[in-house]
Amino acid sequence: MSDINTVIADAFEEVASGLEERVEHFSSTYATDEDAVKAQVLSEVIDELRRVGAHLTE
Repeated sequence: MSDINTVIADAFEEVASGLEERVEHFSSTYATDEDAVKAQVLSEVIDELRRVGAHLTE
């Protein structure tokens, strides 16, 4: 049985992966500088989710 930290870390990774797919699609089709900024912010959120997930399983 997995401990709660592993379950949470796995959930964070699942969310990060889903967001990453959307950002990749969004980044390839964005039309304005504002859209590029939004894509960058989402990329930072993805990185943070993964960082926290990794910390939970240390």
